[in-house]
Amino acid sequence: MHTIEQILSHLPNISKDGLNEVLNIIEQSRKFDNHHNSTVADNEFELRYANYLGTQDPKFVDYYQTIVEQACFAEFLEWYEYLSKHILRKDVQEVLGINFDYTSSDWESEVRKSDIFGWAFRIKDYQIYVDNIHKVAEIGSIMVKFFNQRKPLSILDNDYFDSDHAQLVLDSIQKVIIDNDKLELINQLHSDKVLCMIEVYGWENRFNPILLNWIFYNQDRVKSWT
Repeated sequence: MHTIEQILSHLPNISKDGLNEVLNIIEQSRKFDNHHNSTVADNEFELRYANYLGTQDPKFVDYYQTIVEQACFAEFLEWYEYLSKHILRKDVQEVLGINFDYTSSDWESEVRKSDIFGWAFRIKDYQIYVDNIHKVAEIGSIMVKFFNQRKPLSILDNDYFDSDHAQLVLDSIQKVIIDNDKLELINQLHSDKVLCMIEVYGWENRFNPILLNWIFYNQDRVKSWT
């Protein structure tokens, strides 16, 4: 879809000046994306969010839920990385309920014995993650209580879960994925948590954080364009 048509489809009452502003932000922000990534942001999430601010369309809440769920999965893979890198440490093995050393001839079998972590070994299938979401939440709790107290175990800062995005992900695993709490999603969309959630995706060009921030901080104008 042409950019102008795309904007008008989501913001049908946008003024001429407003349209020019949004077009300029989209054009200029392309120069500040991840230039090592061939993906180009399509701005669809941001423009749908702009429409939601004025219409409160419940379909967007469902769409945002998929964004949150995928972000939580991506962050879980970060936790998996930290645990994997230190899998031979006895204190890591203790919390995972396993016990082996470097002389073992089959590390995989030993790790798979872990009730909390074994299911995730070399995970690629998102559904397996969903099927074990309560264990994901438990691993998140371990990351809070265990890794933050033992900084030498990983590159995590002591205040990792004091950072906005990490705590938001942990809360979202419980409230959004486990409890299916739609109100939590709505609350995120009406606070700067929506900005934080998109930051979980890093710099992969799937989203346009410059446009999203502009929309969020110009909500009164944007609402009038829907």
